[in-house]
Amino acid sequence: MRHEENYNSFWKEIVENEDGTVNMDQLKKELSDFSLLIRNVTKVYCDLTNGKISKPLTEPAVVIAVVEDCFSEGYDEKKC
Repeated sequence: MRHEENYNSFWKEIVENEDGTVNMDQLKKELSDFSLLIRNVTKVYCDLTNGKISKPLTEPAVVIAVVEDCFSEGYDEKKC
């Protein structure tokens, strides 16, 4: 279970109290930060790829390849 491993290795210490209960205030802060990150990544991907990529969970290698193609083709007016 990838999500369990991710939670235990990354999020657990951030969003849980010492007794194992969820610290709702901290969880809300983390979710707020994450939503801001997602919105901003979408804008950056869209801008750098000349409108070809806007999905924030696109694999980095794909984004890099498209950016390289866009730079080699020349940069047109943004399409996002």
